[in-house]
Amino acid sequence: MLPLPDFSATLLPWIVASTCILFRLIGVIVAMPFSQTGRIPQRVRVTFALYLTLGFFFGLGLPSLQPPESVAGWFALILPETIIGLALGLFVRVLIGSAASMGQLASTTVGLGFATFVDPGTGAQTDVMGRLMLLLAAVVFVAMDGHHLVFRAMFDCLQAVPIGTADFATLSRGGYAIASLGTDLFLLALRMAAPVLAGGLMLYTVLGVIARVAPQINLFAFGFVLTI
Repeated sequence: MLPLPDFSATLLPWIVASTCILFRLIGVIVAMPFSQTGRIPQRVRVTFALYLTLGFFFGLGLPSLQPPESVAGWFALILPETIIGLALGLFVRVLIGSAASMGQLASTTVGLGFATFVDPGTGAQTDVMGRLMLLLAAVVFVAMDGHHLVFRAMFDCLQAVPIGTADFATLSRGGYAIASLGTDLFLLALRMAAPVLAGGLMLYTVLGVIARVAPQINLFAFGFVLTI
């Protein structure tokens, strides 16, 4: 009777490698702005992550990793992959979230800062202009095949930093990149809102001169319309 082959010696390294790819993709999907709406079922997200993991696993040529011998080893293997995925997802989130911040800055200038409502997706309070600019940025992002670029960036990231090779230097650079994303978010929003802010400043200056020259004019009657 022929002995049965030991499949664990071949399958287990593949399972460990697939798990690392899965956790890196989970980090990207969790940090993406589209996953925070609450309208995508959890089952669909998990299925999508498993589908991408399978495609990337075969695209990378069936990589393999030896399984860790302890729980701490698994933690040290999974944590860097998740952090790298979060860094990539937060970068896309900053690009789209800067449009929402631009809308919030512009809404204050045009006098629509009081028009706020509760976002059903995130549960946070936001204004109408910010929500409108966020939806517009999401539509433009998808229309320009931005989601395809994200998938390509995921695959390039797996090639540039293979699974199981992330060291403390890579994690420190990734942490610094995540910390600097807040500054980039504010700068992008300020650059996009700069024309609206400049126009609002000029308009308020003109209205101030008119109110000084002709105090009998009711600026509230037409000033609000002009700012919009």
